[in-house]
Amino acid sequence: METLLICFFYFATQEALHARYSHVSLPAHGTIHKKTLYGFFGKKGDDSGLDAIAIDNPPKVRTKVYQAHVVWGDLGINFRHHIAYDSIWISTNIEPYRLNLAELELFNSKNWKAFFEKYPDSTPHQMFTMSLWCKYGKIAENQMGGNWSLYGYPTDVLGFGNAPISETSVKSYILSKTTKQLEVWDSQFVWDAKTKGIEGRFGWEPKGWRTKPSARFEKIGQWIADLDNNDFQKRAKASEELEKLGDLAKPALTKLLASKPPVEVRRCAQMLLDNRNSKSEGLLWDADNYEKIPSLFAEDFYFFLRKNDYYFVTQSGKLYHALPRKEGDKARIMKELWGDAKRPIVAVIEDADRDKVWLFAKDKNAGAKRDFYFEMKEMIKAESFDPAKLRPVNIEGRAKLLLEYLPLISADSKK
Repeated sequence: METLLICFFYFATQEALHARYSHVSLPAHGTIHKKTLYGFFGKKGDDSGLDAIAIDNPPKVRTKVYQAHVVWGDLGINFRHHIAYDSIWISTNIEPYRLNLAELELFNSKNWKAFFEKYPDSTPHQMFTMSLWCKYGKIAENQMGGNWSLYGYPTDVLGFGNAPISETSVKSYILSKTTKQLEVWDSQFVWDAKTKGIEGRFGWEPKGWRTKPSARFEKIGQWIADLDNNDFQKRAKASEELEKLGDLAKPALTKLLASKPPVEVRRCAQMLLDNRNSKSEGLLWDADNYEKIPSLFAEDFYFFLRKNDYYFVTQSGKLYHALPRKEGDKARIMKELWGDAKRPIVAVIEDADRDKVWLFAKDKNAGAKRDFYFEMKEMIKAESFDPAKLRPVNIEGRAKLLLEYLPLISADSKK
């Protein structure tokens, strides 16, 4: 809990002083759902409003704009979104927010009264990915010291975010410039309809989503018991898992030592306590299915989950793919699918209704008259088109390019 409170303080200070608007420099990103285009299309980088634009008749000025942060306000850092499981999942900070599509109008700035009538003093749509918060803070602390929040955004954090994998869980990820390792894990949540009151996480805590302890955290007791197992492989496995848990295993190991176990068990437990940060994954108790993937890129990116495949669209307009780990491999292997610097990806359109993702690349070669688009797949089949023949769209903000590209994939669906 002490570590968690420290991380919370770091992030509160960071967000108050230094906002990060990375989506402005990334390829434009929008999602189609029921003839509506969703995305962060505001003119200014710190505009945290999620736009909803009618595709058939887009307005010239912004009309439907939704805000995830209703009570606490939002300075914004990350600006990511996905549509899945009848909800829009928004990450404008470290934590994800799940906005149910059925009540989306409550998050329209024109309907605050209706929102507070239903949720008088709470933000029940917010989830809290503790390990991601503390991973971010640890990287920043290593780069700039204990007072890093006073000096600005940690440049060693290249990208981070959350993507939904079920109705009650997300895939959390973060990339460090120093380690060049992409770290990915699952975070689970449960719905709690009861108000916690002053006994909550940080004092007052309303009803809403609660972080669920990971399966491996709940196995600590079994691993502690297995340190005295007659089976060598089980003893080795228990020691390995407890070592990965680091500080999370400290209370159980301390209790074990106090019980005066056999000499070999005591020696192993003491060694784990003394070296608990040597191979620790640095995660809190909310994380499961942890992966470390050597990264081929060192820049900000969008993360897309296609079944169990990971795709990354980077700031410079490249596309990378990480297949599931094969038997015998230590980690997923990342490969480049689209890396032509003269033909960068400039836009991404997710089709939530057809479960497809489309990418659009601009040909910047001298004299080039045709651009390209293709579906996000392991095997790319690019189609060319004449950008001069696209029907222009007159709209404010950054949705213009996406709306002009939409007829291309509409026509493709009819092939």
